[in-house]
Amino acid sequence: MCSTGVYDSAVKEQVQGHDQGQVLQAAELLDGQWKLVYASNSGVLGLLALARLPGVAVGDITQTIESASLTVENQARAASCKFSPPY
Repeated sequence: MCSTGVYDSAVKEQVQGHDQGQVLQAAELLDGQWKLVYASNSGVLGLLALARLPGVAVGDITQTIESASLTVENQARAASCKFSPPY
């Protein structure tokens, strides 16, 4: 996961003033696989735009979070379908 500028400052602002132990315990609540239902990231939006092409299907996009190792993995399912021109 990557963030820059405004997002970094917003996260730091939220974390400041909180007990670090509480923050780390709260992070564990995010562990697991989550289905993406909202995105503003241009990479994800570009992937979703592929679904508008004939013969392309984009399935669920998920994110797996592991707070112990500080890792986030994004996964997207896409498929191509046979496409026959309509002539």
